[in-house]
Amino acid sequence: MASKRGRLSRLGTSVWTKMKAVGRWAERVWHALSASAGDIIISLSLGAASFWIGKRLTDPWSTVAEHLGTAFLVAAIAVFGYEYKSRSKELIKATNALVEALKAEAKPGAIRCITEMFSGADTLVVRLRDSLIRSLNASDDVVQAAVSHRDLAVGMIEALLDAATTNANEFKAKNHFTITIPRPAELIDEMLKARIERLGEAGTYVVISDFSSFKRNQLQKSIGAMRTSPSRGAKVQRIFYFFKHDRELPYEEIERIATDHWNLSCELGDRYQVAFVKPVQGQIEPLHEGVFTTTEGSVRFEVLEPDLHTVQFYSETQSRPPVNFERLWYHALKATAASSAEVEFGKYLALLRKWRQRRS
Repeated sequence: MASKRGRLSRLGTSVWTKMKAVGRWAERVWHALSASAGDIIISLSLGAASFWIGKRLTDPWSTVAEHLGTAFLVAAIAVFGYEYKSRSKELIKATNALVEALKAEAKPGAIRCITEMFSGADTLVVRLRDSLIRSLNASDDVVQAAVSHRDLAVGMIEALLDAATTNANEFKAKNHFTITIPRPAELIDEMLKARIERLGEAGTYVVISDFSSFKRNQLQKSIGAMRTSPSRGAKVQRIFYFFKHDRELPYEEIERIATDHWNLSCELGDRYQVAFVKPVQGQIEPLHEGVFTTTEGSVRFEVLEPDLHTVQFYSETQSRPPVNFERLWYHALKATAASSAEVEFGKYLALLRKWRQRRS
């Protein structure tokens, strides 16, 4: 125990020393900036004014004004550089040393903390300690892999840890407790949410959906992420297909799901586009699959069980939409706020009611 505390003490001393070094160099930067603040502000102001005037003049005076603005901006940088001299290099060096020290000790330090927190030979303590360390090692491997689909694993880990925390709190009761086992949809919801949040400015999410996946207000977290992620420039396209297993749902539930997504599409416009395929007798069902595409690559998933119990994910270097997506999208009813579209949507819901009543 004493040796563990000694290692923690040495680690803390090392990090603290480097933090103080960073603080000293940052203070010198501030003094250098403060000493030349007046000259820097004047130069930046004159530079900005020159650019502003240059935009409103015609050549050759526009070019002269822009060159003059550039000169003032360079002068501002030169003033600060003269005051600061070579201290920037020393600050960067000290900061890098601190970062490297923290990175080198992050995982070992976390393991030592876990070992200290859950010390002893009690069976529960030993199991908790070993489980946390295994989870930490697995998570570290996922991060180090730096693959485009690692956020899916992060979502899974978050969902499982949330469930474990909830159940741990239930164990505090002396006479009665309830263990809640995560449903597949809860795990998938967290994974989809994590992936949607990583779409970025140019990301896309294209998917062929069933209705059953959204029963009982499932997948609310991923839907919530769609409300925010598309606003950053990402684009989501969803096709609802009435699969054979959807006939097990009450019609009221089907109507609620369709209406919710129709309204959300009308609210978000091109950022979240939804279409509905009208059921046709003898039509071959498409795959229930989706594709996430970012600058890092594409991740495709295929739902193999209607209850989301089994979902297969594929990491792909080249993006492609789900099979038959373009054909289905072309013939599908698109969600819009137009009155004519609303009428067609009502007819579509009536058609679904009839199909809902047909049992295979």
